[in-house]
Amino acid sequence: MSMKRVLWIFFVAFAFFFLITSPVEAANIVKETGQTLASAVESLSRFVKAL
Repeated sequence: MSMKRVLWIFFVAFAFFFLITSPVEAANIVKETGQTLASAVESLSRFVKAL
C-alpha cells in the first residue's frame, strides 16, 4: 500500500473515531469551518465587486 493511501485511511479512521467519541465537539468544528468559509467567500465577493 502506498503511503498516501495509508494516511488517507488513518485520517478517515481518526475522523470517524472523533465523531463517535465527541459528537458535540465534531459538530462545533464543522459549524466553525462553515462560518469561516462563508466569511472568506463574502470577503472575496466584496473584493471582486470593488474592482
